[in-house]
Amino acid sequence: MRQKSSTKKKYRCWVLKWKWNGDHRRPNVDFCHLLPYQWSNDRVRGYVKALYANFQCDNHPSALALLKNTKFWNVRLRDDGTLIRTGTNPFLEAHKVIDLTVEYDRDKMKEILRWTPVGEPRQESYERILPFLPTHDD
Repeated sequence: MRQKSSTKKKYRCWVLKWKWNGDHRRPNVDFCHLLPYQWSNDRVRGYVKALYANFQCDNHPSALALLKNTKFWNVRLRDDGTLIRTGTNPFLEAHKVIDLTVEYDRDKMKEILRWTPVGEPRQESYERILPFLPTHDD
């Protein structure tokens, strides 16, 4: 029998994930960041820009140059208040979320996050294998 435990608590946060069109452009990183819900859009936008620049540029001077390039960001950065998106393909997206739940599959040593982006009807999820399980669920 598989043991699962989950939080009944729903968390509020920003969820950052890569999105892409077609597997040929899929980033080869397993990636999901959670940021505090209280962070302003400006702060989340800055974080998204920095992550995207460091993903696009292998060395730090190039990433810094990209961060300062306003023409680049004018056409690649969108912010509607609950979704911040940058890039062409792949995209780095930050969604404002009010219903994040966490579930642990103890047999498979897996953590499963589930949420519904604010203003969207479909639920999304993210799964990852854990090197160890947390000692408690909150």
